[in-house]
Amino acid sequence: MKKLFCLLAIICISLAGLSQEVSNSRIAGKNEIKLNAAYLLAEYFEFSYERTLSERSAIGISAGLPFSRDIDIKFSTFPYYRMYFGNKPTGGFFLETNMLYANKDFDEFNSVTFMDETINESTFGIGLGIGGKFLTADGWIGEIFVRGGRNFISEDYFSDGYISAGISFGKRF
Repeated sequence: MKKLFCLLAIICISLAGLSQEVSNSRIAGKNEIKLNAAYLLAEYFEFSYERTLSERSAIGISAGLPFSRDIDIKFSTFPYYRMYFGNKPTGGFFLETNMLYANKDFDEFNSVTFMDETINESTFGIGLGIGGKFLTADGWIGEIFVRGGRNFISEDYFSDGYISAGISFGKRF
């Protein structure tokens, strides 16, 4: 009877551990794709890809393009590294370090030809970010963040700093 009880206890413990592994396997993917819904309202398409390195860290990249001609920025990209402090793998509160590369068109009056000329300039910056990521059991993601930093190139046409914020939705796979 004692051996049967020990065998049943081992089986129950094993099944409990196995069932937890199966339920977490849906959100245990290492890849994520996200779309910044806040920027869509501003007629700017920003898409993100993130790769999990460990349960507490990930790297990723966000790239954006306007779909309105009224927006001066023609392209932007934010590579980033994040450290997570939540209970779920790469979920919850996070801190990030990021870089910015952006390309922008400017109209400038040429005093020789007396015509407006379009000048295309790029910038590069480094900064920090903060935010939170919320996960469902099926691997759906909701994220809110803000990031900012300092520009180092083309300060004549770009401001000294940059700021970016978003509300993103996506899927972990």
